[in-house]
Amino acid sequence: MSTEVEALDKFIQYIARSSSPASYKFVLATVGKDVENIDVNFFSTVLEMRKAVSKIMFDTQPYCDKPILEAINMVSKVVPKLSNVYIFTDSVPSAKNKESPDLEAKKLLMNFYLKETCSVPLVKSFRQKISHNIKKVSRQRRSAFSVPLSFSQIASSSGGQIYTGISSLNLLNIGSSLNPEVTIVKLDFPGGFGGFSTLSVPADSTISKLIIKIDGISALPTSRIKDQNGNLLYAGANGQTNVTESDFGTVTLMEIVNPTPGLYFIEKNINTYWKVEVRAVSELDFSAQLMISDANSYALTEIEGRPTVGENVTVIVTVSLPENVTSVSDLVLLNNKGTTLTNSKLQKYSGHKQGVYYCNVIIPPEDFQIAIDGEDGQATQFRRLHTKLISPVLIKLDIHPFPNPLYTGRNFIIQYTVTNLGAGLTEILTSIRDSQQFAVSPFNKTHQLAAGANITDMFVLHGGATPGITTSVTITAEPLTSGNSNFQYSIFSLTTEDPSNKTPDTTPPDCNITKVIGSCSGVTQCDCNMTVVTTKLEIFDIGEGIKTISYGGSGGNGVNFTHKPFIAGLELSQGTVIAKLVADCCRASEDITLTDWTSTSTCTVPVNPSWTPGPCTTTPPPTTTTGPTTDSSTSVTTDSSTSNAGTTSVGSTNGQTGGGSVTSTLSVTQTGSNAAASQSGGVNPTSGSSVVTTTVTSVSSSSNSNGSESGLSTTWKIVIATSATAISVAALFTGGILLRKKFTSVSPN
Repeated sequence: MSTEVEALDKFIQYIARSSSPASYKFVLATVGKDVENIDVNFFSTVLEMRKAVSKIMFDTQPYCDKPILEAINMVSKVVPKLSNVYIFTDSVPSAKNKESPDLEAKKLLMNFYLKETCSVPLVKSFRQKISHNIKKVSRQRRSAFSVPLSFSQIASSSGGQIYTGISSLNLLNIGSSLNPEVTIVKLDFPGGFGGFSTLSVPADSTISKLIIKIDGISALPTSRIKDQNGNLLYAGANGQTNVTESDFGTVTLMEIVNPTPGLYFIEKNINTYWKVEVRAVSELDFSAQLMISDANSYALTEIEGRPTVGENVTVIVTVSLPENVTSVSDLVLLNNKGTTLTNSKLQKYSGHKQGVYYCNVIIPPEDFQIAIDGEDGQATQFRRLHTKLISPVLIKLDIHPFPNPLYTGRNFIIQYTVTNLGAGLTEILTSIRDSQQFAVSPFNKTHQLAAGANITDMFVLHGGATPGITTSVTITAEPLTSGNSNFQYSIFSLTTEDPSNKTPDTTPPDCNITKVIGSCSGVTQCDCNMTVVTTKLEIFDIGEGIKTISYGGSGGNGVNFTHKPFIAGLELSQGTVIAKLVADCCRASEDITLTDWTSTSTCTVPVNPSWTPGPCTTTPPPTTTTGPTTDSSTSVTTDSSTSNAGTTSVGSTNGQTGGGSVTSTLSVTQTGSNAAASQSGGVNPTSGSSVVTTTVTSVSSSSNSNGSESGLSTTWKIVIATSATAISVAALFTGGILLRKKFTSVSPN
């Protein structure tokens, strides 16, 4: 077994001893010369993992560039949330690769352990010797190599570390990672007035090693580091025995073993831009949780995804060594350059264990880091910084509760609401991805949202055939509009279940009528097909969700049923299916068939509840006829109308009815060709047609008239296009009824 494999084996054993056996599952990824040679395997026990490590075959021909970033992204997709990921390599990334959203969404901790065999040789630069007032000394040097920028970015953004070895992964290198290393300061150090500036760094009594790293960006920095007594620190025969120094490229590194507690000072006497990072080996650290209050229970719950700009959150701080701490006074938010954004006073969280503090902060509009300040057990100032950058967003993504588990062979609806918290119109892309490829197309959806607007939509999974399979689901909402914020995300796990083992769903699907347009009142068997009723309804299911909606009636052309598209498995808490039934009045009701996975039900939609099927029957009118008339005094009926594009004649009646007198006059006016159009639908009369105007006048009835009202006098005029001068009384009477009903051509004069 090679030295590297022995080191990995012991490292795995150490990790396993530090946790309960049930808390760890292992993923081992090996990387070859190209993407096709990336192999990812899963192991449930420490023994299985150790056996796999012992069988690792290394390339006989070393490749200095490999698809390491692609392998990191592949592993990030399949490992659970909050996993620790350890990357052991002697190579550099073969290509630039976009960082996977899973790195942040799953809050993975990425630690790198790097060999130096394949590193590109650096161009050595001349190190200026530092002049002291009394003597000149040269620092001890040790070899180092340039860490790929992508590795540094991943480690920094995840809160992890990078460890380097001189020749291989040996126990010393791995052992250094097991010593808890914390960050005290990480900032940009600009030049001060006249080029001189000083940075103070607190070192508390829990620190066993202080590591000061200064990057001169363009040249090796000429720094002066002093202790709390003003003594200049340097290595070498004339320096302090607990101080070592090393230089590589534009970076200088100083390590102070067992530093005296107090403030240390980094002095710069030239007006240049530096980057400073101070780490320490110490067990005094902290964890921070961003919490929000639940709207229903008012309990504090951790923020899912990224915080939103301007949100008021509660930060819970837990200190790892409360017995070695006198006070924890401040929570500090810093930007990515280490500049303070806000400073909030921490309070002890009453009712909780020792070492728990809290405060409220407003999320700033830029990326930030979290630090705490306080005093240790000896009243010495300390600071701890979490270098992981937290990126606020202007998008809110809410995942709705799931009414059912992920059943095998069935659809699973994931309903979400996305809100634009920005100031303008934003195009937002929502996406879904899961580790078992249960997701059903479409995997991406685009929404145009105005400021403050939101929209609710859904993605769908389809459970695999095997119960007990867990898939990790990631949903992201990313702004596509230029200049907007970063993506928002939600990540969760689902496990397939056998639906036969569940409690039976005893509630069948149902429907609810929401609106009815139209009425069948007064229709008969003869004209029922001339009137329609439109019924709008909602279809829903409580339990497993709707499976099918169907109409199998025999309404023919007299019925039209439609419904909005839906995903099988839609449950009432996730929404309803909007449907519409349009039917004529020749039916009492229509039935819609609804099913879920255990039952079938019928949704009955009333149309014409009083409907009785039967033939179309009419009462024939009287058949008495009269001869043609040209005299206005001819006695006929008192009603007037037109027949269906036929000839029409109207007479008048003089006589008594129930003691009242009725007088009618008739006038016939001859017209030319195309003189008038019939009011029965625009029928043009032929040449020689006439317009017959009948005036019916009702005068006051006598006092002994039965069924009439005194004092009423109304004159009606009916204009009828005709092609003849005479028609039977029966035809005149019937035509009058049809004309009045269909065209309403009778109007008060």
